[in-house]
Amino acid sequence: MTTSRPVIIVTGASRGLGLATVKQALKLGSHVVGTARSETHLQAIAEEFPYRPEQPAQPGFTYVAGDLCDPKVCQQLVEKVTTQFGGLDGVVHNAGIIEPIARISDVSIEEWRRQYDVNVLAAVQLTQLVLPLLRASRGRVIIVGSGAASNVYVGWSAYCTAKAALAQFTACLASEESALTVLNIAPGVVDTDMQGAIREKHQHAMDPAQYTKFVSLKASGSIVPPESPGHVLAALAIRADPGLSGSILKWNDKQLADYQP
Repeated sequence: MTTSRPVIIVTGASRGLGLATVKQALKLGSHVVGTARSETHLQAIAEEFPYRPEQPAQPGFTYVAGDLCDPKVCQQLVEKVTTQFGGLDGVVHNAGIIEPIARISDVSIEEWRRQYDVNVLAAVQLTQLVLPLLRASRGRVIIVGSGAASNVYVGWSAYCTAKAALAQFTACLASEESALTVLNIAPGVVDTDMQGAIREKHQHAMDPAQYTKFVSLKASGSIVPPESPGHVLAALAIRADPGLSGSILKWNDKQLADYQP
């Protein structure tokens, strides 16, 4: 490593839970390499929290902009981590989409394929590329899960099954890579643009009771601020206990008390 600071990758870093995770990781003293499709947003983060090679002890942010479904973007991310920092301590697989929200009868196979490309295969692809770095550091893979992996939400078939696939990927990776610590963390109903879209755009495709639950959580102030699960994700990426590897947990489970803000 060319720095004494931890180094982590955060995907979907430009907004919402990903941005919160980035900021919490920086507060915890880690360098962060972020990635997302919006270079404008990533550049703004880099300007606020610049990484300065001449000051390696000062936590900073750097990035690669692009679509993680593109193998070239994943490779660029690995090259940046290697050339700037010489190693990697953890990765937070946060990038994801919830659309399409529609009944199975109304979703095209192309929409299903895009859902799996973004939510599952991009995470698998990046994990494969960073495995040599993580093996060397005995690092951590933190996958953002969802209650939708085990609960049925009408209209969310593609998302539910993609998150279920990620849960099984967590278990498989943990069983095959004993040097790594691999966790799947459900962040709860987080106050992000994704939740805003659910409330504002998708009422007619959802079960009325389920839709009302999301609206009520926002109205009552019970929705989770992204900084809370973001802190847990960041802390786990930096220092998760290897004994937790393979676990599928909620962000506020008692087992994660040591990682709470």
